[in-house]
Amino acid sequence: MMRQLITHLIFCCFCISVCISCTSCSEQPANHNPEEPLRLLWAYEYSKEVDGLSSVTLQPEIINTPTPSVIVALDRQFTRLSQEEGSIIWQQKVPDNQAYYINILNYDESYIYGKIHQSTIYFAIDLQSGSLAWEKQNSHGEFYHYPRDGNNKKHIYLSGREPEIYVFSKKGEYKQTIQLQKRARAINAANNKIFIKQAWKPDSTESAYGRIVSLDTETHQRNWQYETTRGGFYYADLVLDNGTLYTGGTSGPGIFVALDAATGQVKWEHPGLLTFRFTLADGKIFVNDGQYIVALDQQTGKELWRQDFTYATTSNVAYLDGYVYHAHNGGLYVMDAQTGEVESGPLLSPDGSGFYNLNAANGRVFVQSDFHLYCYQTYNRE
Repeated sequence: MMRQLITHLIFCCFCISVCISCTSCSEQPANHNPEEPLRLLWAYEYSKEVDGLSSVTLQPEIINTPTPSVIVALDRQFTRLSQEEGSIIWQQKVPDNQAYYINILNYDESYIYGKIHQSTIYFAIDLQSGSLAWEKQNSHGEFYHYPRDGNNKKHIYLSGREPEIYVFSKKGEYKQTIQLQKRARAINAANNKIFIKQAWKPDSTESAYGRIVSLDTETHQRNWQYETTRGGFYYADLVLDNGTLYTGGTSGPGIFVALDAATGQVKWEHPGLLTFRFTLADGKIFVNDGQYIVALDQQTGKELWRQDFTYATTSNVAYLDGYVYHAHNGGLYVMDAQTGEVESGPLLSPDGSGFYNLNAANGRVFVQSDFHLYCYQTYNRE
């Protein structure tokens, strides 16, 4: 009951953060190096008004080929920037001038594949040139934005407004509709399988239920499924790493789970943990539980450390070179990945708004505010 109440409170904080940025919170983890903030390398100002829901869902995407770059899409357009200096490589507006608020971009080595929320429009953008490769209408139904869609070598998989997945060729040709019992909250297509996570709340229960399903890519027949009554798989990604699937739930007591992707067998479960966002790195899983950042051992699920941020947020977590980066209640923090100790923060946005989602690569941290993408040099204790 208490974890369900916490989930509702976190959801309320999520909604409030769409409109209001918290720029000063008194009860925050101690900053051990307040005199040494991260060094700002460059700032890119969005040329259009940022959509509030986009700012708290979509993270900057790191693209390292042919040159290191970062893609943002908070202001109704996709913009690819040089990691080195923040200059624009290309820019392409979102079709129909719509907001884009999926958590993670759906792309391969050639294209970004997108869709418009509660619409029939879907499209592809050339990853190298930024040109609109194609834009089409789905005559079979409307799409819905959830944390992640999927693709493999042959097909694109886009979640629908109803409990179904639309399957298209890489050129946008409609192939098939996969009917489901519940909506697909995230899709991961790999190794001749389609992995789907779901969430729903039976009327007779206080806790939401969660399900992970594996389907064959050719027949769409079910290989296996996993279910839990400890929470629905609503917000977090569904990550496949070295033959293991990872995800976590909310709206219940909470659970994080690792499954064998081939068989669905449970490798380990970590109960009592809410999961809004997470990342895998350094043999660990760094989870945003809302109030806490929690580190789990990737092989066993054992909790290694947790850092209490007092207040709730749903922003993501990034790792680079021994440090964890996270924006909580508007401020950017750096934690030691081994101990969870706060090394730096809160660093506030120069434009006075809050920091939200971020990413890190190549000695840089890219963090989004309401008005800018900021690029900082990574933390160095020395």
